[in-house]
Amino acid sequence: MHQYWFVTLAKRSPLNLLLTAVVMWLSLVTVFFWLYDIPFELALQPTPRYLFDLGSALFFSTGVTYSICMGTYALGRSAKLIKKLSPSITMSVDQMSEFASSLESASTRDNIIFIGLGCLFGIAHTLMIEATFDISAIGLPRRMANIAGTMLIWITLFSVIWALIKNAHNYAKLGANNLKIDLIHLHKLTPMGNLALVPAMVLMPIQLMYPLLFLGGEFNPAIVIPGFFSTLFALFYTIFVVTWGLHQSITKEKTAALASINNQLKSPDFKLAASEQLVPRQLVEVQAIISHRTYLESVSGWPFNLASIAQLTAYIIFPPITWALAAIVSNFIDKVIA
Repeated sequence: MHQYWFVTLAKRSPLNLLLTAVVMWLSLVTVFFWLYDIPFELALQPTPRYLFDLGSALFFSTGVTYSICMGTYALGRSAKLIKKLSPSITMSVDQMSEFASSLESASTRDNIIFIGLGCLFGIAHTLMIEATFDISAIGLPRRMANIAGTMLIWITLFSVIWALIKNAHNYAKLGANNLKIDLIHLHKLTPMGNLALVPAMVLMPIQLMYPLLFLGGEFNPAIVIPGFFSTLFALFYTIFVVTWGLHQSITKEKTAALASINNQLKSPDFKLAASEQLVPRQLVEVQAIISHRTYLESVSGWPFNLASIAQLTAYIIFPPITWALAAIVSNFIDKVIA
């Protein structure tokens, strides 16, 4: 079994992942600046066309680099989170090792399919974009740059999203079938909540990059919407898939435990006549049982702690704020250029 192509590409470098990302980004920026023929002398007096080309070059360079390197990092982080869950996992050591290694694995056939489907999505999106304006007005070099960037971003995005969704289903099976549910120490399952947020760590920052595509002041929905909603769907889908099976398992255990406690309280030992009173021993037992029931009723059915909830909230809030700021900056640039 081979690795995902983007994992192989990121890890083949002799540099660490951060330096690999820097070198990759600089290389792509150089290539796209050349393809768009961006003149540096216009930086002090930018035109709308200059800003659009600049934003496109930065979006493609940053988006591709981030998808490849952050996707690789996310899969590695997932394997570490799985190890933190090991005390609660009902698998043998060999099964655990095989499961962890599968998180970064993909056959050659799968990699070819990912790249092929990414190309198809890129072609479809290119045709969709070009239907919204006069192609002859932008010139052949810029058109080739747009096509190259669109194809490249879709190939990387599709491959990373597919890997995240595939792993989400693996985590879901793990949560539903191979985790011991300890309602007293439910915090031991919070790594599952962190696993559910791994896709958000990859996909939400990509949402922050889309304002670069209307840096020139003109917003074209055909350019932004397909990628934006693809990443948004993948984000919420993976969170739901990872946590739903475990949520059902926790709820089932919680319901069974509460039913058992209620049956205890209804047992003949505690069914006294109205004239009778509980002896001290019985009173302590009843108080302990009721206290335990109160605790169980307060147990959340989801594997999230406050830190995870705050992280998810931040991921949801930041993109709209960034888009609003981008619109303000874009309007300001329009006024300055005008």
